[in-house]
Amino acid sequence: MCASTTIASLKFPLQDPLQAVATSSNNHTTIISSKLKCFIKQAGLFNVNHPTQLITHVDAAHANELRQRCSTTGHGCFLAGGVVAYRSRTQSVCAQSSTEAELIAANAAAKVTKYLCFILHELGYTQTEPTPIYEDNDSAIKIVKHSQPTDRSRHVKIRYFALQHWRLMKDIILIHLPGFVNPVDMLTKALGWVLHHRHAPYLMGHCGNPCW
Repeated sequence: MCASTTIASLKFPLQDPLQAVATSSNNHTTIISSKLKCFIKQAGLFNVNHPTQLITHVDAAHANELRQRCSTTGHGCFLAGGVVAYRSRTQSVCAQSSTEAELIAANAAAKVTKYLCFILHELGYTQTEPTPIYEDNDSAIKIVKHSQPTDRSRHVKIRYFALQHWRLMKDIILIHLPGFVNPVDMLTKALGWVLHHRHAPYLMGHCGNPCW
């Protein structure tokens, strides 16, 4: 019964999983492309600075999940003065340090950033410079920049070190930004009203980007 079910929005039967994945991915990319194009066009009406430059903010709260002591990832991608993609999620592994938690978070943010850069390239808005990813952990930034593991990071899974390769390929660049200025800080933990009032307007697109 379920095998012959047809999803109206995708227009194909569920009996072919490979076709389902391909069609779903293409539809998802098409929707995002149209929304990004509309976002950039609207930014031109309000004289937004750097309307086609993609900027990503990322943060992690170490071991704030009480059951298994996992950390929380928060990241947001800014374009044309507002957030076009954001996420707040508990990490799947238990990070043994705040540096490891930040590396895991930065890896997740970088993958979304590369995906958006690909779509922007297809729309004709190629990112000519490495996309900046703002991070508040100096140790994580140094590990990515030095392109070599340290005694304290040898236990970290290899896949999170893809950040080093993406930096060498000039796809991304990690830049330090103090936590109290980073708007995605509110996606990782509960904040007092002062910081919440500071970060919320940036995430809502009311104040542009704090790094401009």
